Amino acid sequence: MAKFREAFKASGAKSDPLDTDQILQILTKHLELLRPLNPDTVETRLLGRLSQDRRKTVDLRTSHIEGLSAALKEYFPQAIEAVGANLASRLAGDFLQKWPTLEVFQQAKPSTLKRFLYGHNVRSPKRIEAVLELARMAQPLPPTRPSWRAVAGWPRCMPRPSRPSTHHCRLRPPDRTSL
Repeated sequence: MAKFREAFKASGAKSDPLDTDQILQILTKHLELLRPLNPDTVETRLLGRLSQDRRKTVDLRTSHIEGLSAALKEYFPQAIEAVGANLASRLAGDFLQKWPTLEVFQQAKPSTLKRFLYGHNVRSPKRIEAVLELARMAQPLPPTRPSWRAVAGWPRCMPRPSRPSTHHCRLRPPDRTSL
């Protein structure tokens, strides 16, 4: 439609009434040049399938990131503060693999933290000092029974945090008959 508009209007102006008139003109004067649309070809089915798969993958990624965020808010909220809000970033993934709990994070040497941040292109002295201060001053959360949603949402590729607690993390609620 854009090429047709360019051919017959010098300005190339676009408007719905103008486009309607031009489509009518094509249909009435050049119908023999138009080919029927065959929407069910191998290529269109493949494109539709790829689009569906991409949407499912994006939704799954979003779900995992939301689950990770929920788990971190419950177990290790300082990690969110240390890496920023983008939990899908390489920085966040590497950080959580290296320091999966607050206890492990606080044991890290300042030089190790600085080297890690520099390696992930975090160069701001204020940002680096904030992470170092967070490692020094953060207090662990009191042990609580984990929420089933947060534990079930923890991505399989990430190590589960180890917390000193008398409760065991389970993926489903306990069987009431065995109690």
